[in-house]
Amino acid sequence: PFRRSTLEQIRSVTVEQALAHPTWRMGPKITVDSATLMNKGLEVLEAHWLFGIPYERIDVIVHPESIIHSMVEFVDGSLKMQASLPSMHLPIL
Repeated sequence: PFRRSTLEQIRSVTVEQALAHPTWRMGPKITVDSATLMNKGLEVLEAHWLFGIPYERIDVIVHPESIIHSMVEFVDGSLKMQASLPSMHLPIL
């Protein structure tokens, strides 16, 4: 929800604002993790430790409509991604 916010605006964010996610319905902890991008930090750590990918080869992309859930670029330049409406039902399966 704070994608286009300035640093000054982010400094004055309230709990209520952080809990008002525009595209997802989640519990309070994951909503705040999402609003603060903490979840992205955890996803980078997961990719590094689970798949042995160096940090410098991991890019974080935030899709504004929450439609792209994951994407991998292969050595030949081809891409594979998981995309769906903003729901975790499919990515979890």
